Amino acid sequence: METTTVRLPNEVETVEIMPKNNKIKIGYKEYEIVKKPEVIDLPNECYGKIDYDKEIIEISAKYSQRQQNATFLHELVHGIFEKLDLDDLRRNEQIVNQVSSTLYEIFLDNPHIFTMKDI
Repeated sequence: METTTVRLPNEVETVEIMPKNNKIKIGYKEYEIVKKPEVIDLPNECYGKIDYDKEIIEISAKYSQRQQNATFLHELVHGIFEKLDLDDLRRNEQIVNQVSSTLYEIFLDNPHIFTMKDI
């Protein structure tokens, strides 16, 4: 089980990037995305966590939509690294933070990215 500790600046709310059906498939696993009203409580307070065995991604709804989006991408990167059997990367919070925050910046800076019809 991995946790996220990334915090974004308190900025204007943005649209939710999590799937509407609250499920995301990574390889053969289909993770249920569960929003919790409280902080995710592990050894320390967290914004989210991923459970590879139960196939659940939990996101704390206590924080801004931007933080929830960033947390979702953070847990998604953990899931991708787990699927690729890259355990060293999956456990490296610095790498996961860098990859997930860069992805989020790309999505924010290029809102047309998923509506491009010429690709």
